[in-house]
Amino acid sequence: MKMAAVEFTLDNGILVIGDDSAFPEAYNLSIETLPAVEDRLIAISCRQQIAPIRVELWRNWAPMSHCIISANLMLSGGMLALGECFGRPLFRWPASSPGSSLQLDVYADDEVEASLISVVVQPNKRAAQSSCRRSELLEQLDQVDDISRIDVILAERSFPVVRLSAAFRVIRRAMEGDASIHRIRYAIEATVEWMRWLRREISKTEVAWVPPLFDELARSQMPAESAARVLIDRLADSLAMSTSELLDARW
Repeated sequence: MKMAAVEFTLDNGILVIGDDSAFPEAYNLSIETLPAVEDRLIAISCRQQIAPIRVELWRNWAPMSHCIISANLMLSGGMLALGECFGRPLFRWPASSPGSSLQLDVYADDEVEASLISVVVQPNKRAAQSSCRRSELLEQLDQVDDISRIDVILAERSFPVVRLSAAFRVIRRAMEGDASIHRIRYAIEATVEWMRWLRREISKTEVAWVPPLFDELARSQMPAESAARVLIDRLADSLAMSTSELLDARW
């Protein structure tokens, strides 16, 4: 499950992950030795200055390219921090109880100039590999059959029809099974929020009508891909744009 996400620009290209009270100890890190583990810290090499990097925090599993480093860190205050190798952390997140150890896997899109990083807390190795090929993504998402893993489907916005179809399939299966109404409602709301970010200017008010229609389509006999296309077409119409304009080369 995705717990948090943050974007920021690194001045010197070194991302430090770990115990917030240990950040002063990161001064001695150098890019030549990365990725590395320094006591209570992990450091990796990232894109610097040109554009922000994106760091996502996940619990148990995450969709990403490949794991570049793993470590078991002690968090003195229970706070997992992100930042550069100088100064104070840029982001803190309550990851565990004070003084406990935490297993972390760090995934990245590149080992030298990473721009998209996933930090997985207490990983159980159920990572779904990110893919830029439609056929590979279809194969990967076909393996997701539990509504509790809806975040894997919605982790990215590439091939939105494929991802929305998979969301319909998983939610429909949950409706036919014994999933609670609260779990189903959460999955629908998460999917609607994902649809909002197909374009950054879509407000919450503009998609207020989507959940009831999603529920209706999910309970119908319509194939999942057809339901996905109906919903995307309807959203485009409501925004006075074409479907291709809405998806904006995300096919």
